[in-house]
Amino acid sequence: MLYAISWFAVLSLIGLWSFAAWAFHALTQWGLSTSGDWSGATAPEGFNLQEILGPWLPPDLAQALTALLASLKPLFESLLSFAPALGSGLSFLVWLVWGLGCFLLLIVGAALHAMIAVMRRRTTIGNT
Repeated sequence: MLYAISWFAVLSLIGLWSFAAWAFHALTQWGLSTSGDWSGATAPEGFNLQEILGPWLPPDLAQALTALLASLKPLFESLLSFAPALGSGLSFLVWLVWGLGCFLLLIVGAALHAMIAVMRRRTTIGNT
C-alpha cells in the first residue's frame, strides 16, 4: 500500500509540474506573440511619473528617473519588436526544464520505493 501511495504522490507532482510548465509556456507564447503590438504603446493619459514618485523622492531624482526612462524607450521598443523571434528558443527551454524536472521526480519516486523496500525488509527481519 505504501508503494501505491508514494507513486501516487510522485505522479501527482509530475502532473502539477506538467500543468505549471504548460501554463508558463502558454503565457509566454501569448506574451511574445502580442509583444509586437506593444511597441508603439505610450503611457496612458494623465500618467506623470514625477507626480507618482513625488511624495517619496526628491524632485531632482524624479526628473532624472523620468529622463532615464525616456532615453531607454527606443531600447525597449527594439526589444519588443525582437520578442516574437524568441518563441521557438523559449519553447525548447521550457520543455527541457520540464523534462529534467520529471526525471528528478521519477528519481525521487524510485528512492522512495527503495526506502520503503528497505524499511519493510528491516521490519520483516526484526519480527523473525
